Amino acid sequence: MTHVTTLFLLAFVFQVSPAALASPTPPTVTFTFDRPQVQTTHYEITLGEDGKGVYRARNQQGIDTEAPIAVSPQNLEHIWAEAKATDGFRKVQCETHLKNMAQTGKKALTWTGSSDTGSCSYNYSDDKEIQKVTSIFQGIALTMETGQRLAYLHRFDRLGLDAEITSLGNSVKTGWALEIQNIEPTLRKIIEDVSLMDRVRTKAEALLNNGK
Repeated sequence: MTHVTTLFLLAFVFQVSPAALASPTPPTVTFTFDRPQVQTTHYEITLGEDGKGVYRARNQQGIDTEAPIAVSPQNLEHIWAEAKATDGFRKVQCETHLKNMAQTGKKALTWTGSSDTGSCSYNYSDDKEIQKVTSIFQGIALTMETGQRLAYLHRFDRLGLDAEITSLGNSVKTGWALEIQNIEPTLRKIIEDVSLMDRVRTKAEALLNNGK
């Protein structure tokens, strides 16, 4: 190899940007919810195609929380199928055409790829698939919010645990609360705390077993 050729190759290597050498950013889908009137005024759930993601929330006191989550293949399939069918939520009318709908919170679905994004925002949607995706994300959020309340009650108000865990059980049965495995650490602590009422520990164990 000649001296000139060597210099040419070195020049080429140093001209390649770090971004070009980096792996493409995996795509994600994010659901965002905002409603100042409720205790959890803001939350967002971001998921990758592998079903792993993160839940972030802020309450009325301005306290931020963040926790990793994982979603079952069945629910993940619904979410990503809709993202792909609508070209990253760009080819769908998310907001209803109906007038005077009650305000149930500002919602947004966002798809983010390595070089572009797509999104739609809505209060209420007539689209059945958007409704399904919304209910999945809201079901995950309900589980995470309840998990936070259970952790708080376990520390500061143990007598309140029975009613809260009973309510969660009812929400799971009706399909309102989803992906219970994401609060397994909290349920596990309740199960292992022999100072709690047996019925509370039994309900926590049943929830955990049904979530697997």
